Amino acid sequence: GYDAYARVCMCLGMNQMLQALSYYVVGVLCVTTLSGGITAFFGVKGLSFMLLKLDIADMGEDWVEYFFVVFYMGVPTFLACGGFLLLENLEMQHETLLTLLVTPCFVLHGLWILYIALDLDLGQYCCCPGRQRPAELSGDP
Repeated sequence: GYDAYARVCMCLGMNQMLQALSYYVVGVLCVTTLSGGITAFFGVKGLSFMLLKLDIADMGEDWVEYFFVVFYMGVPTFLACGGFLLLENLEMQHETLLTLLVTPCFVLHGLWILYIALDLDLGQYCCCPGRQRPAELSGDP
């Protein structure tokens, strides 16, 4: 049981670290080049999605689930990139527009964590997460 929960913690921790890293990287790279920062931002987000697909069995095979994954990972990405592009062109009195544009990123990240927690179906099988069962417990060869 402990190994399975350690694996869940590593999966969620790595995903959240990559989410935070993507915003940090874009902040550092946008100082020198905006296009490089946004490219790195999308690259790290893509890596986060691919690792999540490896960690969660059957992820993205259902169209409804695929929509939620793209929505929770894609919309904050595009909102943040819109904020990065607007930052250089906005005057100080219009900073509230930027704040309103970027605020849903935080809400969607919270919903993303909740979605993954519900999707893992913790405690379903032998006190192990449902979609991250180790091979020896699931009966797979």
